[in-house]
Parts: sequence; C-alpha cells; structure tokens
Amino acid sequence: MRAEEKETGIVPDEPTELENLLEQIIALEESAEAEQQETGREKSRKIESDGAKAEDIRLKAMEKLKGTRKRQSDGMEDNQSKRPRRSGNRAISYLSQRADINYELKQEELKLKRDQQEFEKKQMEVSANAQKQFQEQQSQLLKVVLQQQQQQSQQTLLMMQQQQQQTKALLDIMERIVNK
Repeated sequence: MRAEEKETGIVPDEPTELENLLEQIIALEESAEAEQQETGREKSRKIESDGAKAEDIRLKAMEKLKGTRKRQSDGMEDNQSKRPRRSGNRAISYLSQRADINYELKQEELKLKRDQQEFEKKQMEVSANAQKQFQEQQSQLLKVVLQQQQQQSQQTLLMMQQQQQQTKALLDIMERIVNK
C-alpha cells in the first residue's frame, strides 16, 4: 500500500467492511482446503499400512505348516538367546520380605509385652489402693473401738465416783442417825 501511495501520490481509501469479510472468507477457504489435503494424505497412508498388514497376514495364512514351524522356531531361538540370565533378585526379594515380616512380628510382640506390663502395673495399683483403703478402714475401726473403750472407762469411773459419793452420803446419814 505504501508503494502504491508513493507511485501515484494518491492515498487509497481504507478497505470497506465487505472487502474485510471477503478476505476472511478467502482465508477460511484456503485453510479448509489445506485441512482436506492433510486428512486425504493421512487416509492414504493408513490405507497403505493396512494393506501391507493384510498382505502379511495373507502370506502367513497361506504358508505351509513346515514353514510356520520353522518361522516359530527361529523366533524362539531369538527369544531364548535374548533371555536374560537369572540373578539373585528372587532370593534377595524373599529375604527382604521375610525380614520385613520378622520385624513386624517383633514389633507386635514388643507391643503385647508393653500392654501386658501396663496391665500388670494397673492391677498392682488397684491392689495397692484396695489394701490402703482396707488399712484406713481398719485404723478408723480401731479408733472407734478405742473411743468406745475410753467412754466405757469414763462411764465406769463416773459410776464408781457416784457410788463413792452415795456411799459417803449414806455413811454421813447413818452417822447423823447414830449420833442423835
């Protein structure tokens, strides 16, 4: 466009909406044609590869039994020669699994021992608490018995004092009666 402006000295008008739309339609048609050509190429490639596979299958089906055996034996020899040598991985894997199982068993055994020890400790605490309560009850009972004995001895003492006072009062009365 700039070249056109320089040559003629006239500035062309801006493209109209119709011209813009026509350019878009042309671009879309070109891209659609390119896509069709690409899909056509892909389809032809696929048809060719499918045809080659079908031809190979037909040839294998038409082959004699002897040829099939020979082809299979050739394939087996290749597979046997490519077969890797056994290593000690199985033994190592087995030993590793065995060690893991032993470790888990030891952990469970230790847990059971801890649980048993905790259970025995709780039983001892319960037994000690029961014994302590029994001793406290015995000591309270002994205190009550001692208090009762003290009360009885005090009552006995009071009764003796009263008897003495009564005896003294009686003697005083008898002396008064005799002295009169």
